[in-house]
Amino acid sequence: MLKIVIWDNDPLRIAAIDRNLQAAAIELGLKLLILSNAEPPSIARENLLDRLPVLEIGGRYWSRRPGQAFSRADCVSLLSKFV
Repeated sequence: MLKIVIWDNDPLRIAAIDRNLQAAAIELGLKLLILSNAEPPSIARENLLDRLPVLEIGGRYWSRRPGQAFSRADCVSLLSKFV
């Protein structure tokens, strides 16, 4: 099972990314554990504020376009690296 942490401070964007990750996982046949971290001190400590949203997978941070949710296509592209 692949563990993914969504780092973001926007609840609507977190929900959208969660849905897109789940859809991508179904498409790729992956099982995911999806968590989120929206705590400002934690986000700041990891120096992620200017990159949000960020996905943490296997201890590595992935970001695409700051301020925009990962699309389903973005999630498929990213998760295909872990199939």
